[in-house]
Amino acid sequence: MTTEKTSQTEANLNSMPNPYNIKIHGWLKVFLILQFAGACLAIAILGVTLKGGKLDFNSLLAYTSLFATILAFGFTCYLIYAFVKIKCNAVFLGKASMVIGFISNLAMLILLEKIDTNSIYGMASAILWFLYLTYSKQVNDIFPKGFRKALKRDYYIIAAYFLFPILFFFACSRQLAYEEKKEWERITSEDLEQVINTLSLYQLPEDYLYIQSELAKILEDNEISPEEDLDFFYLNNILHIDSVISQSIELAKQNKAKELVHLLEKERGNFYAHPNNTIDNEIDLISLFAMLYIKTEKNEMGYHSKLVPLLEFAYAHVKALQTWNGEEIHPYYPKISLYLLELYAYTNDNAKAIEIAKELCNYYEQLNDTTQYINLLTILSQLYYNAGMTNQHDSCQNILEVSPIYQEFLKLLEEKNDTTGMY
Repeated sequence: MTTEKTSQTEANLNSMPNPYNIKIHGWLKVFLILQFAGACLAIAILGVTLKGGKLDFNSLLAYTSLFATILAFGFTCYLIYAFVKIKCNAVFLGKASMVIGFISNLAMLILLEKIDTNSIYGMASAILWFLYLTYSKQVNDIFPKGFRKALKRDYYIIAAYFLFPILFFFACSRQLAYEEKKEWERITSEDLEQVINTLSLYQLPEDYLYIQSELAKILEDNEISPEEDLDFFYLNNILHIDSVISQSIELAKQNKAKELVHLLEKERGNFYAHPNNTIDNEIDLISLFAMLYIKTEKNEMGYHSKLVPLLEFAYAHVKALQTWNGEEIHPYYPKISLYLLELYAYTNDNAKAIEIAKELCNYYEQLNDTTQYINLLTILSQLYYNAGMTNQHDSCQNILEVSPIYQEFLKLLEEKNDTTGMY
């Protein structure tokens, strides 16, 4: 009996005519027009997005955006209907819409982690219209407080409408993080060009490959194994690397960075054994690995650790070239050695870092390059200190303390610290 009476009361309130017979006009009319225009614009944008095939239905974000837009449009139509027909729940729906709009824009502002004018405008607009619906004389005249009442279904509608911005926020957060990671790992057109250009350095002309292939078949028919004839090994390796290059380029085109890295790491030794592995080509190969490691390694330590064996081989390659050329210093020796020193220092391999630093100190001392010598000696001194080798550290410091260049360096460092301290 009570339930029937309540339902009847709600029905009576809903059908109650406008007490003052005032038509909607002025700012309240503007409010309703803006609500409808915003909902229509959202639907139009969704339609353009769907028509252009720009909505990725493999992502939660796409479905959230789709349903949130449709739900928002339906809610706006329901709100406008309530105002136009002077329903008792109209003001409640209007205020609820502004609260949800404020929360949605605040969530987007937090998500973007930067000043977004659209979100700020949305929040300010929601606050102003909420205040308008609260204090407007027209609203109070058309919808007296005694007339206003939220219907039971309104709470379910508001709950659903309120939950979507929250779901949208978390979907965006997770999706944007995933997309950022995916974008970072993505092999761009420039990356693909680097892959092709670098690996093509290890490709030989097709006629040469054909001849080598035929020769390899002859050697194989004569049951000559790689252990018995190195020529056979090199022939097979040239043909093998050519196949690896084709696979690598295909993986790059398919945006499979991890698979590409795994393949190149597996075949790195065969690239080194290739007759085209000059020191210049090897440096390009290192650059290619570096580009891929940036995309696939989770942190800087992993990235630098992966580069260490590559630079170690390049260092050995340069040293071998120097020995071959009668100990004449190779032009790449200083840069490769310095880079390897940095990698050892970063990966906390003090023992190897000290050896490289000592070698470079001797190199620059023989060149009479005092500036570079002092720079390297400063690094060596710090490495000795980190390793707990006090005597060696003190020995380096004794040399540095009488060096005008080192004193000038300390003076500049002190001035820099003083300047920084002023701010």
